[in-house]
Amino acid sequence: MIGRLLTLHRRRLVVKITGLSVVLVCLTILYFALETYDRERWLNQARFGKGLQRIVQVAALDLRAEDVLASTGDGPEARRALRRLQRTLRDIRQVTEFGPQDALFVVRVPDPDAFEGLDEAAYSADGAPTAALPLAIAHTPIDPDAVDEETLMGPAFTALADVEPEPGQQVRFHPDARAAVWRAVTGGDSSYSSLYEVPRGERINGFAALKTTPPDGGEGRVVALLVAQQDLSDIFDARWGIFWDVILRSTAVVLLAMLLGGFLSRNIGRALQRIRRGAQAIKEQDYTHRVDVRRDDELGLVAEQFNEMAATLAQRVQLLKFVPAYTLEAAIRRTRGQSLEVEALEGTIMFSDIRGYTTLSSGISAERVVEMLNVYLRRQAEILARHGGVIDKFIGDAVLGVFMGDDHAGRAVACGLEIQAAVRAMNAEQAFDIPIHVGVGVASGNLVLAEIGSEERRERTLIGSVVNLASRLCGRASAHEVLVDEGARLALGERLVVARREEMELKGFRGLRPVFVVADLQRDAGDAPAEAT
Repeated sequence: MIGRLLTLHRRRLVVKITGLSVVLVCLTILYFALETYDRERWLNQARFGKGLQRIVQVAALDLRAEDVLASTGDGPEARRALRRLQRTLRDIRQVTEFGPQDALFVVRVPDPDAFEGLDEAAYSADGAPTAALPLAIAHTPIDPDAVDEETLMGPAFTALADVEPEPGQQVRFHPDARAAVWRAVTGGDSSYSSLYEVPRGERINGFAALKTTPPDGGEGRVVALLVAQQDLSDIFDARWGIFWDVILRSTAVVLLAMLLGGFLSRNIGRALQRIRRGAQAIKEQDYTHRVDVRRDDELGLVAEQFNEMAATLAQRVQLLKFVPAYTLEAAIRRTRGQSLEVEALEGTIMFSDIRGYTTLSSGISAERVVEMLNVYLRRQAEILARHGGVIDKFIGDAVLGVFMGDDHAGRAVACGLEIQAAVRAMNAEQAFDIPIHVGVGVASGNLVLAEIGSEERRERTLIGSVVNLASRLCGRASAHEVLVDEGARLALGERLVVARREEMELKGFRGLRPVFVVADLQRDAGDAPAEAT
């Protein structure tokens, strides 16, 4: 389950957003709840501690240190002193309205000098000298079941719950109360302990020193402590109730936020899924796909811009149909910083056009002429692509095709022959209103691929004598003829079946040039017949 949640967290954006928000809210609530509880605890410690300190400080004025000293004896005077202490403690208890779990008692400090050389930390440690432990003297009646023997003073506290304390019973205070004992004894004044937790709840102590009164009016000696212990369990139980109430209410808010977040996440997830499917469609070259996300937020804006991008890409893809492959390659290289403005190549140029195009188009409507041209040019483009050629451009009814790579001359001648055969077949099928006739010229040699134009509009095209020669051969070719130059003838060797050889004067070229009318093209050189005359 945890692994699945972690997988969703890594893969789903909405889970990250919702989950992170819920976690932050929970941590914030928990932090402030604990911070509030700690602050309440500190405020209660200061409030009840100072109040308890004032109580024992005032109550200590009614207790005589001399009665504490006298109560340690065995005679009648000792018993009378002990009864006076107990009576005074009961009166104090009634006035202060202590509860059954609150304790009020007196302990004797047998050896105040034992505190000398001890600091607060040393006395608070478990290894404090035995001589520094107070002795139980007198107490008020308390409920023994309300006292935890293992906390405030250890096992010795049970003696304080008896009618008569055991003489000389040592009292071991809780470690969190020892610091206040040390301050009261060494300072000869009052103090209060920090709050400490015991199995039965929260406790706090107040201490007031009982000092003797010297005859000369000097500083008295600390002989005992008045100790008041108050049980704050009910108060802190109420605080815990408030704390858990806040937690439960906050949990309800978090659950509601999770439900709303889940709804929002599902809504966002659906929108993102549609956008993802749109991106996949574009990847698969489906530029007609549109993302159906109608929203007024950022996702709606993304979907709208995605659809605009898809429409722009569709237009660009349509434009690419009018751009030769090597022009696209040059554009890609330019984006990579690898553009070459002039590139020398070896290949073959094939020109083809319709004989008597002007006469053909004069008696037919312009719309029908365009329709016929598209049928013819589409068929020619299919043939040219099948033979590995690239259309450099359409010039009216003429096509300039380029062949490069292995056997470029052979593929160009084979393409020209198939074009002638296809035109004859379309004429036989009456694909056109009137029969059309095509001439084809093929020339091989060194080509120059160059970028021409201005900075605003550039075109990458083929220039040079080979291109001009193929154009001139196409112009001199009769209907259904394929003419090739000497370069293509030499490249094909005995594979080329020549119907006849002619010497022609071509515009732009000096002297007569050998021109060959193609009869056929053999695939294997060994099967090629000799040149026909």
